[in-house]
Amino acid sequence: MSRYEALLACPVRTMKHSGKVRTLEGNEEHIEKINSLIDEMYEYMPAQQCVSQIRQHYIKAKKYFVDEATYPGIIRSVETNYGKITAVSTIKGFATNKASMNEALQEIGMYDNFEENLEDYVKNFLRVETTAIKLDAGVIANLKKLNEVLDFNIERCTMNCDDLTDYEQILFKLVASRANILKDINRDRKKYMRAVGKLRETFTEITNSKDPVQFKLSNFPTTYFYRGVGLMWDSMIYKLPYPATINLFLTEYDYKHSTTFLDKYKNAQHEIAKRQKKYFIIFLLDNIDYLDEREYKNEYC
Repeated sequence: MSRYEALLACPVRTMKHSGKVRTLEGNEEHIEKINSLIDEMYEYMPAQQCVSQIRQHYIKAKKYFVDEATYPGIIRSVETNYGKITAVSTIKGFATNKASMNEALQEIGMYDNFEENLEDYVKNFLRVETTAIKLDAGVIANLKKLNEVLDFNIERCTMNCDDLTDYEQILFKLVASRANILKDINRDRKKYMRAVGKLRETFTEITNSKDPVQFKLSNFPTTYFYRGVGLMWDSMIYKLPYPATINLFLTEYDYKHSTTFLDKYKNAQHEIAKRQKKYFIIFLLDNIDYLDEREYKNEYC
């Protein structure tokens, strides 16, 4: 089946018109809030893009050590003018394949409950179109400035590397330089992610809220554009990724029943990963993984 045929075959949720007249008039407060969040996305998109680029570089760098990731501990450690860079083999925080996730649900006694409610998480998808932000001249210029700072970091990076191969010297120089800039831009990247999350939450609340009172009171349009950013409900039936579905289900269950199954699930995932001896590589700058902003104190498992 071709991709086009697959799209045609995709089930579409039919929606009855509620008879409600949706308009921007009288919704000035909502408009101001949404616009301000989109303005924040423009401001912090360069940091988000820079971190994404660094993450891709880290993936390539980690592949060099993947064959040595068979035990928890330090693989290489190098002193640089930015601090000590360490390549570490550590247990994966969570078991990530579907069978292991189901095993974790079974261990906490929530698998049957999750399966019974799985269809509730098939829903219309809120699309946030951000291409215009990435193509904005100001965003491109600021991203270029961040990359210039990164290039400067690389040029002035020095290290004690007598026991490293030529390739490892280059690899650690690039990793150290990127870790050093991550310290400065992670805060802005978080602000971008917060703005996107708040935007989704706000738009959902005023257009597709599960709260009948809130839904009745709001007549905000279900499609909205500002500075090239589009918010719209996709009528195709959409399934969340399996890990996100589990997390959302347990989060909502804990909220309704004052339980802690999400924490129990994460602990079970970690224990399964330890039993399976699933190791992966992380890079630390002075014992901190700045990519995921986690500190390690000589504990890698």
